[in-house]
Amino acid sequence: MRIKRPVTVKMIVTNRTKRDLLQQCEQSIRQLELELEQLSFERRKLMHRAEKQGRDVIQQAEEKLQKEVAERQKKRGQLKVQYEQIEQLQEGSEIVHSHVESDVTVEIGDRWEDLMKKPEIVLKDGVVYEIRGGKGT
Repeated sequence: MRIKRPVTVKMIVTNRTKRDLLQQCEQSIRQLELELEQLSFERRKLMHRAEKQGRDVIQQAEEKLQKEVAERQKKRGQLKVQYEQIEQLQEGSEIVHSHVESDVTVEIGDRWEDLMKKPEIVLKDGVVYEIRGGKGT
């Protein structure tokens, strides 16, 4: 019988990994800043149209824009914290990259603990470096 089990994918921090993670974070921050600028532009357009449309319509749109701005500002703040955390990573340390599932064959006589040992795939610079724990497929 085949069953699914969770597998943790980890990354070994190298200079390349750290640089790539920092660049991804910077890119996400820049994208959010562009979106915030666009929302600011839309707010000005909205105020300009306020004279033509009803106050209720404008107020609803303004509330929606404020919510969008707040969400992006929160995400930007989280990304800045994440950036600082990435900067602090020590070369050679391991961080969780993602989680996936794998199939494992269960046979009579198998030790359940051995089957379900938390298997891990360890990457180094994008290449599978090590596979740990659990019975193979």
